[in-house]
Amino acid sequence: MFASNGGFMAQKVVTTQPGRAPPQMDFPRLNAAKPPLPLQELLATLQNKIVQYGIPPHDFFVDYDRHQQGTVTIPQFRAALFNAFGASYVKADVTEAECQVLEEYYAQTMIDGDQHVRWKVFCNDLAAAVVPPHLEYTPTSEVGSRMIERHERMLTPAEEAKVEEILSLMRQRFAIRCVYVKGPFHDFALSKNSPKMIDHCTRQQFVQGLSRLGLEPSQEDLELLFKKFDDDGVGNVNYVAFSRCVDALETFSDRNNASVIARNNLHGGFRKPKVALDFLASL
Repeated sequence: MFASNGGFMAQKVVTTQPGRAPPQMDFPRLNAAKPPLPLQELLATLQNKIVQYGIPPHDFFVDYDRHQQGTVTIPQFRAALFNAFGASYVKADVTEAECQVLEEYYAQTMIDGDQHVRWKVFCNDLAAAVVPPHLEYTPTSEVGSRMIERHERMLTPAEEAKVEEILSLMRQRFAIRCVYVKGPFHDFALSKNSPKMIDHCTRQQFVQGLSRLGLEPSQEDLELLFKKFDDDGVGNVNYVAFSRCVDALETFSDRNNASVIARNNLHGGFRKPKVALDFLASL
């Protein structure tokens, strides 16, 4: 029994050692069990990432193409893909099944029969989201800006009612006290010791920001808020969406023409002044 069980008396129940990552490329993606995205949706997701983070995709692949053939091997393609869209910063979380979808679509058989991936065509398809191709032939064509819209995370009806009750109490409190809600959370984004997450903060930072605003919700209420405003699904909190829900005067986060006009008024980006006009006239 010892010889067949690797020297252990009890039967081993896990395939990896404690503290080590599983031997698969899907770790640590939370929804790795889901089927891979279709090709067009996968490309659209990666295009949104390069627009959001300003990623030059060609720079990650060009060093692997020593002979400048526009192709790389499958291991090289995956290594460059994970460097460009890694889980440490960009968090694209491309699974192994989705890598196979890209490799099959951009596959090219070489003269010796080896299977390569056309990395340059792949990068050109991604870069087309930023700059349309062939502008040298049509320089007068319009170049539109890609707008990345986040979808609100919907909970169960009971949870939505509970979250609305919590936000309503916060909204009333902030309206009475004339508090700038987004300020404490935005300070974490400017800190050099904080993770660089656009419009997001960690759960601990979210609790600290609420404490600065004079709020200490219960653990049950915090879990509902975490679940509601975790639109990325990675455990972070979208403090911008939270600020827009509880602060009716907030307009900096609006992405439309009206918000641009509002930022240029005398109220500093708010729809109306924080202090009532009749109170200012009485001073």
